[in-house]
Amino acid sequence: MTVRCFACDTLIDADSTEDVLDAFVVHGLWPQFRYGEPAVCPGADQEVSRERLRGLYDLIPSAGLIRHEWRTHGSCAGLSQTAYFALLRRAWEKIRIPAEFGRLSSYRMVDPQAAEQSFITANPGLSSDGIAVTCDRRYLREVRICLTRELDFAACPELGRRACRLTKAVMPPVRGAEPILPLPRIGGAPYSAR
Repeated sequence: MTVRCFACDTLIDADSTEDVLDAFVVHGLWPQFRYGEPAVCPGADQEVSRERLRGLYDLIPSAGLIRHEWRTHGSCAGLSQTAYFALLRRAWEKIRIPAEFGRLSSYRMVDPQAAEQSFITANPGLSSDGIAVTCDRRYLREVRICLTRELDFAACPELGRRACRLTKAVMPPVRGAEPILPLPRIGGAPYSAR
């Protein structure tokens, strides 16, 4: 079964944050197979126009990430750029970001499993086998949600392999949302910003 994996990324680096309302932005949308996903498919137009970039900054506030997502995943979706980015926008509009993850102005410690449950609660029909919150050693990085081709929530248990195993992770503020307070401490040592 092929489903689409939609990822919301915590916003750390951006070209523009003036239209960003949440601490999450779109990271991408790609075909998801049972084991993995296709990447960098030949034949698709690899360039993304400046006009299209400007029209996407409210979803993905980084020209580099927009280009990367098109080259890496969009080119494999079997859609034109126009259709791919329209589908990506519809996927974003379907996902409800929980209120507690609004436009953060300071670093916040979060329990990744509680964040996952918040997304499940905010999105009726989303189940625990269709979502994964990912992190690195310190930061909550993204929320991956599986959708059908029709953008209904779907199960894709392979996401669980990438789920965050931490009990606490740092969620960064939206760059440009003042004030930015010091990083939270765990065990007496502050996390350093990247």
